Amino acid sequence: MPKAIKGDYNISNDLRTLNKEEMINYEFIDCIGKYNLYRRINIHVNLINNYDYILGYMTSKGFEKVAKIYFNKIENYYEVDTIYVSKNMRGNNIATKLYTYFIQKYDYIILSSNMQRFGARKLWSKLSRKTDLIVDIIDFENNQIIEENVKVYHGDLDEEFDKRVWSYDNDKKHIRLILKDIK
Repeated sequence: MPKAIKGDYNISNDLRTLNKEEMINYEFIDCIGKYNLYRRINIHVNLINNYDYILGYMTSKGFEKVAKIYFNKIENYYEVDTIYVSKNMRGNNIATKLYTYFIQKYDYIILSSNMQRFGARKLWSKLSRKTDLIVDIIDFENNQIIEENVKVYHGDLDEEFDKRVWSYDNDKKHIRLILKDIK
């Protein structure tokens, strides 16, 4: 795995304001705090195991996105393919609230991606310290739990990561994290 990308990358399209006509492709799901959560209505049959959600609020211009999260359903897991939080909303625990919401409301078991960006690693480290959630390390190829209820580490520098889970090489590609409810 190459060094993680720290900072912003091109997300302008994913977090742009949606007009009222575009919102017909989304159905209202719930409120998370003061924000509305919508799920994209899948029109294509081959997208049946993909879950595309947006979080935000309505303005006179349309739906202002605060965050977007996209899952792929793989067996019993919901793999986080993409999560974006708008620049002006970072630091408000939006990603943590979204992960927690899907775990506690819908009993999702969230699976980390096999390719982690710097921010994703930091998020997983933070999630592993929450008292109402559990993070396990799994060998995804063999569907075998390696360690249960772990605290993963990631520092402020790219190279300060938990060696049990992440690597700069492909040797840890099959090692993933799962996040689930404490129940």
